[in-house]
Amino acid sequence: MHGRPGARAMSQEAVLDLAAIWLRRAEWQPTLFANELRRLDLLKLEPGWPCEPFHLRIHRNQAFEFVASVLGPFLAFGGRRAEIAYSDYDDSLALHVEGRADVDLLWLDFERYRDRLAPRELVAWLLERVQSLRARSEAPILVADCAATDAAAQELNDGLRNLAQVVPGVRIVPLSQIGAELGARTFDRRAARVTGMTLSDAACLRAARALGLVWLPAALAPRLKAIALDLDNTLYSGVLGEDGPAGLQLTAMHLELQRKLLRLREQGVFLALASRNEKVDVDRLFAERPDMPLRPEHFSATSIAFRAKASGLREIAAELRIGVDALLFVEDNPGEMAVVATEVPGVKMLHAADPALTARALDFYPGLQGYPPGRDDLRRVADVAASAQREQAARSAQSPEAYLRSLEVVLTFATNRRADLERLAELSNKTNQFNTAFLRLSEAQVAKRLADPLCRTISVSLRDRLSDSGIVGALFLRQASSTLVADEIVISCRALGRNVEHAIVTEALRRALEELPASEVRFAFREGPRNGPARAFLAEYAGRAPGADGVSVSWDPGRAARLFERLPVTVVHEEGS
Repeated sequence: MHGRPGARAMSQEAVLDLAAIWLRRAEWQPTLFANELRRLDLLKLEPGWPCEPFHLRIHRNQAFEFVASVLGPFLAFGGRRAEIAYSDYDDSLALHVEGRADVDLLWLDFERYRDRLAPRELVAWLLERVQSLRARSEAPILVADCAATDAAAQELNDGLRNLAQVVPGVRIVPLSQIGAELGARTFDRRAARVTGMTLSDAACLRAARALGLVWLPAALAPRLKAIALDLDNTLYSGVLGEDGPAGLQLTAMHLELQRKLLRLREQGVFLALASRNEKVDVDRLFAERPDMPLRPEHFSATSIAFRAKASGLREIAAELRIGVDALLFVEDNPGEMAVVATEVPGVKMLHAADPALTARALDFYPGLQGYPPGRDDLRRVADVAASAQREQAARSAQSPEAYLRSLEVVLTFATNRRADLERLAELSNKTNQFNTAFLRLSEAQVAKRLADPLCRTISVSLRDRLSDSGIVGALFLRQASSTLVADEIVISCRALGRNVEHAIVTEALRRALEELPASEVRFAFREGPRNGPARAFLAEYAGRAPGADGVSVSWDPGRAARLFERLPVTVVHEEGS
């Protein structure tokens, strides 16, 4: 590869393309994140970058085409393109749409059922239809709720939210929020004979934005894990080094921007600082400007120095133990964005040209919204904050066993617990370093395994004296004749520094083998871009490196007992439910 002529030139072209792509995306922001969307402006946007296709099936009784016609720019901003297959107009929701689906969308005009079904009856019927779809498809299912705001519509929408708790992998697209925002402008019933739908053009544009920037990206990919923020002319107006803390302007929209960032942090998204300033000046800023909602303790990582921000962003990602592709960089300087695009491929970026637009963008940026709240998300920030104390304990401990003893580690195992379904699917989809197979299991696929008598899915929670990390591991196991197959083992990077991988895997296997007896354990393995830790673990555990078919070991019933004789770890088992 190194000797091929033109390889360097191709690389330079690719670098230039990355910068151009992100600058072009920045130019799109005023159109995509506008308070009032304009169809003609949206139709002018043509991406000059490759977009990954996915298959979207629409099950409907009303037109979707007026939404689909402007869906493209919103999806393209996040690098995606929809290939859409439509059902006929069908009040019975027969679910007859040919072809595969990466996402299924139920797009219904609920007014067509009002004369026949009360809200509760309509929800019961829809539950049966969604369960039927789930039996045929493992893809995420989106159900658009009712955009009306009257009492009957509210009762219906409350029922739909309950429906989403019953069927795995179902999310409700809240058209009701659009109805609340637009009020009387939500519907255009006079045009319904022509358009085939009662929603107004303004409602269709907002629905396209919600689907293209929020709900479809959330159905297709894990959430972004961190936001790295510039300071000057981003979180306030002014330049700290020139204006001093007192000379910086904190407008109402800057305050709103900072409060939205705090709300994202409360949902488990890390905040970080990436600023070209002197640290002493930044310390003065926070000391002298108590009116700033964001405080130093809200940032899980910082890079404050007069150096390339690309280096700082890489260090922030490493400190948070995430990939740069899970990081959003918010910056006001297009030149800085271009450099970061070329030097840190994969990082996401948001141009902070205007605080009001930036604040609105946080409501829609792909990968930030549309995810169900998880109890383990809320623990993530506090858990990382405790990592410095753990590192200090590791440095001062005389041995790995002494380190574990000082932490007072407790591992809790639960088998086939349905309450853990969302977190199990999340771990399968988000974990990269300790992931043995990259199955990327959907909630529907996890639910099938939970119901299969030949499968055992074990969740592992971790806590120590410094923090409760919640569910950090999952083993997806299956009996095949005299072999127990570990189809996938995933352990969050937050657990890796505590040297509990052997304890997690060995105790989970021991428990599963009590119910699914086998003389051999086979670990499936698939090479990934960053799963070196998983490969190294399997090589150590089995005594040889995994091949294309994984690696097998004969099960020694005494292995767990010998391990826990020397590991000072408390093990707890909870019943699944």
